[in-house]
Amino acid sequence: DKWTKAVEGTITTYTAQYNETYIEYTVKYLDYDGRELLNETYHYGEEPSAPEDPSREPDETYTYTFDKWTKAVEGTITTYTAQYIETPIVIEAQEEGIVARFEFGENGETTHSDGSDLESNTSYEDMNYTLTFTTTSKVYKNARDAFGNSCIKLGTSSVVGSFTFTVPENITNVIIHIAGYKTNNAKIQINETNYEIKTLSDNEDYTRIEIDTANIKTISFTTVSGGNRCMIDTIEYYGVLQDGDAKLEPKLGKTDLEKIEAVIKKIAMPEETDSDLLLDTDGLYGVVISWSSSDPSVISETGEINRGDKDETVILTATFTLGTESEEVEYPVKVLAAEKEEPSNPDQPALQEKTYSYTFTATQYTGNGTKALGNVNWTVLGDGGYWGYEGTKGQQFGSGNKPYKSLTLTSAIFSNVKKIIINTSGASSIAGSFIVKVNGQQIGASTKLTATATAYTFTSETPLTGTIEIIYTQTSSKAIYIKSISVTYAE
Repeated sequence: DKWTKAVEGTITTYTAQYNETYIEYTVKYLDYDGRELLNETYHYGEEPSAPEDPSREPDETYTYTFDKWTKAVEGTITTYTAQYIETPIVIEAQEEGIVARFEFGENGETTHSDGSDLESNTSYEDMNYTLTFTTTSKVYKNARDAFGNSCIKLGTSSVVGSFTFTVPENITNVIIHIAGYKTNNAKIQINETNYEIKTLSDNEDYTRIEIDTANIKTISFTTVSGGNRCMIDTIEYYGVLQDGDAKLEPKLGKTDLEKIEAVIKKIAMPEETDSDLLLDTDGLYGVVISWSSSDPSVISETGEINRGDKDETVILTATFTLGTESEEVEYPVKVLAAEKEEPSNPDQPALQEKTYSYTFTATQYTGNGTKALGNVNWTVLGDGGYWGYEGTKGQQFGSGNKPYKSLTLTSAIFSNVKKIIINTSGASSIAGSFIVKVNGQQIGASTKLTATATAYTFTSETPLTGTIEIIYTQTSSKAIYIKSISVTYAE
């Protein structure tokens, strides 16, 4: 500040004088994120204060416990920073699984039927969940697949089928079990992703498609174009289990025993016969069928018959085997007695009884006209516009969109016709019938068509010679099928 002067005799003394200024010390307390918890200034000798131990909120990964302050000095500034012990948060995994399974009806005997319209806002319930088809177009409920299982069918031969539905928030995946209709593979689109689906005959079971619904909760399903018809057996919800939910076991393909049962359902054995039997040895799914006969002299193990002078009933036993599973089924079949020959006229050659038989194994007719079925020409006339083939029913005449309201099959001339057997049927819910004529004369009664392929026998007490006419009429708009035709005649 200045010098002070002191004189003593001849001695003068100057002493330096200073102004005192306190040194200020700053003490800061900072949290982990740099936020100031305390900032104070002190002078030398003063005792600085300290804040209470801080706390830190947990995040998604850790909880935090205050541990200590770390000190850093820079000049007159002392900084204390809070340090925390990190403890990882352990999250119990939420249980996931199939929480609902929507199966569309019960099993039945009828195969490949179209069912009835499934209207918009139709709902199905399972467990604690509901599936509601909010919009539908050309969707049919209670349809039947190749084994008679009830399913949902989409699309027609000319128009696409579609539906939408929305899943709950906890559902992360939707699983659809689907197959092509009849013998047709199907092209479908689900939420703009395309799939090609095999038929049951190609794939032996429904195809499983899994759709991610974690972020997209609405399912939009459509067949890609007309003709790409498909069948849906089951829809499953997969997601986080909520209170009260049960975790369902995954839906697996058919067991070997279930496959055997499905094949057994498809065996159609007549109660009586006067002609050889076709005994299948290979079934769907790779099921092997072996046959035995209670009397091989009447019906052999390969189906050949030997008609005697009286009716005889034989038990055919079929053994169905797949893997380690096996099941036996007995079929009683009556072999009709051989027809007695009339005494021969020495002036006239004896007539020889013959049997004409034809079974459709593929599409023969693709329009009205004449085709050789075996060694006999048959002419088709009628007003339908569709032709095809279905394995269990045979040649298809007409469809729902282009039906035969009237259909006539006319043969070449047969001589001395005694019996005609026709295996025929219609599509589901058909309202129609047929009659049989020989040379314009009706034999037997008018017969109502059903959806199941059935062999019908028509006999004439007096042998008739001429063309055979099989005449169908219907008031519905359904397909008509003919599996086989057998004619017993003499010449």
